[in-house]
Amino acid sequence: KLSAINPNLVVIGLTATPYRTGQGLLTENGLFTDLAVDLTNMRQFNQLIDEGFMCTLIPKRTNTQIDISKVGITAGDFNKHQLEAAVDVRDTNYLACKESIEYGSDRNCWLVFASGVAHADHIAEMFCNFGIPSAAVHSKMSSQERDKRIQDFKLGKLRCVVNNNVLTTGFDHPPIDLIVVLRPTMSTGLHVQMLG
Repeated sequence: KLSAINPNLVVIGLTATPYRTGQGLLTENGLFTDLAVDLTNMRQFNQLIDEGFMCTLIPKRTNTQIDISKVGITAGDFNKHQLEAAVDVRDTNYLACKESIEYGSDRNCWLVFASGVAHADHIAEMFCNFGIPSAAVHSKMSSQERDKRIQDFKLGKLRCVVNNNVLTTGFDHPPIDLIVVLRPTMSTGLHVQMLG
């Protein structure tokens, strides 16, 4: 509508993920026509690492397996309710937390991605029971409580924050030295956002 009023209108968008699950690149049949700068390929990622803007991730294969074989697909990703039901299993949570503690024994600042609100609460509680100062952050708490928990995490009062769809976009905390992904996804964009 703005283009009809001003045919000289220029629209720019800035994103770390110029693609969307089920839609492809934002330049395909969308508002945007061209990519001016693309830093999403391996060469550019390595350049950003070399220049100190990003850090190298060191993935670890886990022994704990999450069974998502019966989870359906909705809008190009796992059905959220089915996913949380499949992932938020007490024995699996226990094994995943125990394994995270083993991998993170020498790590100081943990960011965990959960598959739902209840899952985030359960994982944070389990880490606390293991003696790891932790808190969950998610959409079902007040913004004041969520902000306080994130601030406590940034101040080092919490070693671990377990989030559900809160700290995926635009969260920058350089001391993070362990990322635990307990939220399977088919979305390349979400995966990239979770890993920073």
